[in-house]
Amino acid sequence: METNRAPRRLVLPATVALIVGSIVIALVIGEGAVRVLRPQFVAGPDPIRNPFWRHDPELGWSHPPGVEGTFAREEFSHHVRINGSGWRDRERSPGKPPGLFRIAVLGDSFTWGHGVEDEEIYTRVMERMLPDVEVLNFGLSGSATDQQLLILRKHALAYHPDLVVVMMSRNDFAGNAQTMEGTYPKPRFILEEDGSLTLTNVPVPDVSWWFRFHSRMRRRSGLLNLIESTFEGQPGTGPAGTREAQYAITCALLALMNRETTATGARFAAALVPSNAHTYLDPVPPLEARKYEMVGKCGAKEGFPTLDLVPAFRAAAREGGRTELHYRLDHHWN
Repeated sequence: METNRAPRRLVLPATVALIVGSIVIALVIGEGAVRVLRPQFVAGPDPIRNPFWRHDPELGWSHPPGVEGTFAREEFSHHVRINGSGWRDRERSPGKPPGLFRIAVLGDSFTWGHGVEDEEIYTRVMERMLPDVEVLNFGLSGSATDQQLLILRKHALAYHPDLVVVMMSRNDFAGNAQTMEGTYPKPRFILEEDGSLTLTNVPVPDVSWWFRFHSRMRRRSGLLNLIESTFEGQPGTGPAGTREAQYAITCALLALMNRETTATGARFAAALVPSNAHTYLDPVPPLEARKYEMVGKCGAKEGFPTLDLVPAFRAAAREGGRTELHYRLDHHWN
């Protein structure tokens, strides 16, 4: 004999509800605290979704030719146009006009122009200042010296430059010992015992769906970004991740860039990109100073000049009240 029974309800125990509610409240408070106290960990839009980058099996990532739009962060918003060859520069012809001196500049986001309008990129400013000189911008945001060597080989030398300048940033040294930049796979050169360089991790794999999801979450949560940044180590593995190994591979890359450039009849030079630490801190942190000292020693050994921009930036930051040469949170040049 069946009896009518009220349907059973799954009731969440009060203790479980209290725990879950407490965790949610703690996360909300933590996220709010990070956004107020450490806003640099709120990274903004995910560059995977940014129209200015795409997967590249040789470089890891590159710029789609002809794309145009707005690049924005908390402290700035500016227009970006990528030329038909895939660089943030005006249109260039591989054939060099007679009587023209051509400079090809390699670098990362500082050279790409992170934080400034197209006409404010320092390569454009240089070109306006120097008569009968073309300054070609081969900057790739987020790249390290190893990727810039590949850009030199495949792209920059095809424009027959008279001078090639590679702009060295503080993060290049670690980047040269890694097969990942954040969640983005990249190529990597291995320094062999005989001093030769072997290219690995090519073709570079595309970003997986999990890394895409994780990157988007991390770039939208200051708390998650702070926690992971605190506990993660350098993606480089084994001896390649040590500072001495980073210096050795970086010098080997610069030496090879110098040889391949001078083999075409052009000259090669390295310039040091001042970060906010180099510009403002007294004294410059020893580790940062040592990185750039290594580049100078490498240049002296391998026979290429090094241009140290740090003293000029430090002087400009202290003269006439001109203290704002970098964005406060972003740290790129303004």
